[in-house]
Order: sequence, then structure tokens, then C-alpha cells
Amino acid sequence: MLRFLFFAVAIILFSKIEMVYATQPDLSFSQKHIYPVLKRGSDLHSGLTFLSGAMASVLARSSDDQIRDQWKDNQKMSKSDAHIGDLMGTGAATLLTAGAQYLFDQDESQYQSQLRGFVYGGLSIYILKTGFGRNRPGLSNSHQSFPSGHTAIVFMTATQLATTYGWPTGAVAFSLASFTAMSRLADDAHWFSDTVGGAFLGYFIGRATLYDSNDYLSDNNVSEKSAVTSIQIYPLFQSETQGMTAIVSF
Repeated sequence: MLRFLFFAVAIILFSKIEMVYATQPDLSFSQKHIYPVLKRGSDLHSGLTFLSGAMASVLARSSDDQIRDQWKDNQKMSKSDAHIGDLMGTGAATLLTAGAQYLFDQDESQYQSQLRGFVYGGLSIYILKTGFGRNRPGLSNSHQSFPSGHTAIVFMTATQLATTYGWPTGAVAFSLASFTAMSRLADDAHWFSDTVGGAFLGYFIGRATLYDSNDYLSDNNVSEKSAVTSIQIYPLFQSETQGMTAIVSF
């Protein structure tokens, strides 16, 4: 339930990102937030990341039972510490990061990239979990084990922070991401290979969704001066009315 609430908040914030329309279709919302992700997610670097993640996950499966025996029932991490990692993985760390970037980073592409990563990451996690249908450890009836969504989300955020602010920041971010992955083992919520796959997925999504759309447009010889209309969409909550409102600027 908590993860759903965080995901809903991200969708609302993502909808507030200004969409600029022009006589040229390159300034559409898709061009700013969809096409670049597809392009970056299908280049050589992403292909190698995908193959490496798949191989690492397969190799890690051989250690699943052994590592589970060492970590389950909070043998290596207390329940209180594991709860912190669980909370971070729900999206709390990502949304806090995006909020801080919105307030303190003058480059708006940074917080937009975090929100893009969270939305794309959530969709990818759901598709993969449904597709693989792997049972969680123990007696759980859940078939949503692979990959670890908590791990994927925090590694997505860590990847973007490391790329944007350098490796001193990245070292802290990846340490917290690893802590979150270990908390899932301590809770006996995932197999070791689930967390390995989640880490690679997070890196993949983080890199694919991190970019400055203005740079992308300039690389494709598109001038933002051609924009003629901007639309901003906001959620509307009143005592008897709920919906969306749009502000159009000409």
C-alpha cells in the first residue's frame, strides 16, 4: 500500500512537468520523456548492462539457498535496521531526492530525471515480476520475487546521483542502496539473485532516464524558440470535486 502511494505521488509530480508543444513534433512530451529513454536504453552500454545483469543473476542463483540460510530471520541485520531499508526501497528515498533537487538544484532536469526513473522503474519492475512469476522464499504465496523492486529503485537513484554529483556522493548512495538490498535478504523477502537482478535493473533504468532534454533537443537540431504553446497539468482536489486542471500559455 505504501509503495502504491509513493508511486501515485510520483505520477502526479511527473504530470506537472511542463509539456511544450510547437509546430515541430520534436518538442512533444514524448520527445522529451519517452524517445530519449528508448534511445539510451537500446544503445551499446545498455545492451552490455542487460547481458551482464542477466548473467550475474543466473550465476547468483547457485548461492541463493546458502545465502538465505545465513540471512533469513534477521540473523545479520536487526528488524529495526531492515525496516529502514524497506522504507527506502518503497520510493521514499527517491522522492526525497527529487524533492531536494527541485528545491536546491537549479538544473530542473535533475529532479525530472529522478521522477522519470521512478515511473519507468516501477513499470519495468511490475512487468518483470509478472513475467517471471518467481516464488518468494519460504512459505510465501507471492509470485513477485524477481527482481527485487526495492533494490532496483534505490540503485536507480544511486546511479543518477553518482553520475550527476560525482563518486563521493555516489559512494554514499550506492552504500545505502546495498543496505536496502541486504534488508530484503534479512526480511527473507527475496532471494540473493533477486537483489542482484534488481541492482542491475536499477543501474539500467537510472542511466536510461538521466539526461537533459534541452541537450537532447539541441543534439537533434531542434530549437526551443519554435515553441508556441505550453501546458501544465495539476491535480485538482476540492470538497466536492476531484480531477485535473490545465494551464495553457500562448
